Amino acid sequence: MPSTDGSHQMVPRRSDAMMDAHRLSLLEKDVLAHAQSLSAITVHVSDVKQAVDRLLIDKAVQDEADKNLRERLERIETSIRDQTKEFNSKLASIYKLAWWFCTVFGGAIIIAFVNFLLKGGLNNLP
Repeated sequence: MPSTDGSHQMVPRRSDAMMDAHRLSLLEKDVLAHAQSLSAITVHVSDVKQAVDRLLIDKAVQDEADKNLRERLERIETSIRDQTKEFNSKLASIYKLAWWFCTVFGGAIIIAFVNFLLKGGLNNLP
């Protein structure tokens, strides 16, 4: 509390001035501590932002790689499907050719046997 002298002026006491200086010192320390905290938080937020950005980039790269892989697998499946159709077509042609060969061979055997019977069969053997 300020004391008064005979001229009715307010003169601060020495202890009040020391308390004000002490309070000012504490406030300065508090402000500096807050500034350091804010700096640390800003650095941490920046690090977190960089980590999130890296994760987003990694995710985008992985998504693009997955997309390319799916497209490649689809092309491979299409190629296999087309080759299977082509193979089945060729195999069907081979089966038809084999069927005709067997039919012709079987018919030739039947004709030879009938010709053998018409010429007398086993009775005309020398």
